[in-house]
Amino acid sequence: MLADPSVPSTVTAILATLTTAERIANVPSSTWWTIGLIIAGVFAVGPVFRKLREISSIWLALIALAALALLSAHWVRDRTEPAVLTPWVDLVAQFFPKKPAAKP
Repeated sequence: MLADPSVPSTVTAILATLTTAERIANVPSSTWWTIGLIIAGVFAVGPVFRKLREISSIWLALIALAALALLSAHWVRDRTEPAVLTPWVDLVAQFFPKKPAAKP
């Protein structure tokens, strides 16, 4: 949009700001919660890494192994694995129970 020479630039800037404010007001609240959680997560990374440096490597390995086991069990039961891992999940899934079918 070309600026009208008869309108001062401050008025144009104020009108543009109001348009932006109106756009921001129309953003759903769930989006703001998501943005807030991401920002909080970014600020939490530093203290978490400082604490992790104090923990023994064995405990970190056990925690990582437990997290990987839970994620793998979820993939095998619900079949939500990434496409790259489908051959591995097909091989392992035959030894574990499957998710029951949803009732209508």
